[in-house]
Parts: sequence; C-alpha cells; structure tokens
Amino acid sequence: MQSLIWADFEDLDRDRLYDLLQLRSEVFVVEQQSLFSDIDGLDRLARHLLLLHDDRLVGYLRLLGPEHSGNATAAISRVVLRKSVRGQGLGRVMMEAALTESRRLYSATPIKLSAQVDQEAFYHSIGFTTVPGEPYDDGGIQHIDMVALSEDAA
Repeated sequence: MQSLIWADFEDLDRDRLYDLLQLRSEVFVVEQQSLFSDIDGLDRLARHLLLLHDDRLVGYLRLLGPEHSGNATAAISRVVLRKSVRGQGLGRVMMEAALTESRRLYSATPIKLSAQVDQEAFYHSIGFTTVPGEPYDDGGIQHIDMVALSEDAA
C-alpha cells in the first residue's frame, strides 16, 4: 500500500529523517556519483513529501516557499525515487502532489526547479517550461532551470 505524507521538518521523527537522508545519499551520491553538499541548511525550512510503500520510504522531495527559495518563486528540490520503484509513474504522482501543495500554500507564485537534463521531457509533461540558458554542472550532472506557473497565473 502506497501513501503520500507531507511533513514540516519538526514533524519528522528521527527514523523518517534518517530514512530520507539515507535515500538521498543512496541515489545522489552513490548511484549518480554526484558529490555535493546535500545537507544545505534548507531542510529545516522546507515541507517534505514522503512516498511510502508498506511503510518503507521509496520517494521523496522537498518544497520551499518563496521566502526561503532565494527569490519570488517557490522551489521543488531533492526529487528522488528508489531505483526499485522507478518506471511506475510515482515520480509524476509526487510532482503533481508538490504542484498542488505549492499552489495551495503560495497561490499565484511560480514554482521553479533545477532539473537533470535527461529529465527535461518529463518535467515538460507536467507543466514546466525550460528557462532560457545553457545547461550547467551541478554535482557533476548537467542541469537546467525550469519553472511552472500556478494555475491562477497561467
């Protein structure tokens, strides 16, 4: 049985926090061999979306409001799925939940993300557009900036 759970940082117990940091490390650092500072001080400010399957964390992302994202947009980051559950549409489920939550909390605020280049078509399919500019290196992986407008602003 799968479930989506939203939590603020203070609502994450130590086991859930450990699980999400372990999943991010497993995928970003080990699998993708991306060396970057994952613990960036923003987790305390974010809303966290946990995707559970039989109470095991299999997917995660975080949502930052415009007051914490560094400009007048909300931001989705650290989008990750355990390898064993990819290809089942769960990334879409998580992203649609994140867009809904962002629009609920921040109404007409645009939503940005930094996407791995090979995921551009996926993000286009859920309403993001590519921000003009060249791809850039982020932790050894090419990324592009993308943005989605809230339904109110579209």
